[in-house]
Amino acid sequence: MTKIKTVYVVGFYGVSNYGDDLFCEAINLSSDRLFPGEKVRIVSPVDLSGRGRPKLPRWLTRYFGSSGVAGILSRLVTGLYIAVRGDLIVMGGGSVLSDVHGVRRLQQLVARLTGVRFAALGVSLGPFTDDVSRNRVAAFANTFERLVVRDRESVEQAGDMGLTEKCVLGGDLASLYPRAGQHRATLSDGRKRIMVIPCRYEGFRPAELARGVASALEENSLSSDDVGISVLSVNNHDAYGDDALAAELVTELKALGHRPTGLNYEDLGVKETWDLIAVQDAVISGRLHGGITAYLASVPYTLIEYHTKCKDFNDDVGLPPERRIAPQFVAEDVSVALTDLLRGPQLGTQVRPADYVAEAQRAYLQKDG
Repeated sequence: MTKIKTVYVVGFYGVSNYGDDLFCEAINLSSDRLFPGEKVRIVSPVDLSGRGRPKLPRWLTRYFGSSGVAGILSRLVTGLYIAVRGDLIVMGGGSVLSDVHGVRRLQQLVARLTGVRFAALGVSLGPFTDDVSRNRVAAFANTFERLVVRDRESVEQAGDMGLTEKCVLGGDLASLYPRAGQHRATLSDGRKRIMVIPCRYEGFRPAELARGVASALEENSLSSDDVGISVLSVNNHDAYGDDALAAELVTELKALGHRPTGLNYEDLGVKETWDLIAVQDAVISGRLHGGITAYLASVPYTLIEYHTKCKDFNDDVGLPPERRIAPQFVAEDVSVALTDLLRGPQLGTQVRPADYVAEAQRAYLQKDG
């Protein structure tokens, strides 16, 4: 009788970050097709799906997302636990292969004793700080059962690292979410809906962003009565989140005569956050998965290219130059991009969301055709 494998899917899940939780939910909903006939365990301190899917014991993951010593110890013990008990550890989404250290390095060593295998789905390769980190990742990834990356830049990196035959381009894991690729939802009250999603990085300027939004609305002859503006914080982590920036952005927009609504992902959950983004007329996002969700819902978007992962996604779907915003932006940059979103083609990308999703399903679910 063939032994049923136990698969542990790992990521930074359940710590109030929409992008990571979206990975978790997409994998959760697709787990029977991703890992047919296998026992799947999602490594998360909470059951994000609300369906009672198996997760690790609460005692083990209580401090999983915490900063400081408690968080480090929790992740260390969790990593050892699954390396001993599992047959396959799957890194599920994100920029998790820029080096091999900490918990992952420990698991790699333990694997020599336990025989646990590794795989990665929807990850990026790099960015690397030096050749030493690149070589460590190359050696580690060369042992994977599967390596499906989310962007073409990672495919090129894989080629340079001797991983061409092992690496498959799959696009972002969010493509497996059931609503991905569907036509944009519309509301019938006649108002334009604009969402702004801030991101905590050095150089993000709430005042400049607010002035750029106000300028674009004036350019399009849209008053505060014509527009509903939402400011959504999609990362509510205490140490790394965007709540303070979102509050500052709301204040700046109010000072310019607008009536924005402040929202938090933690209050909404994955489904409501997706659905809220999907009814917008334009989305300005600093966070990667604010932009990706908008794209997959066919909502015109701009994604601030503060990190290579944002630029790589924009490159992959063919976002036009006039809809791109550099990390050190000024108000005029925002105004130009938002004006084009409101006036230009509905989505404006070279790759249709439906085609992007179809390619992802072929890669991740190993479909033919």
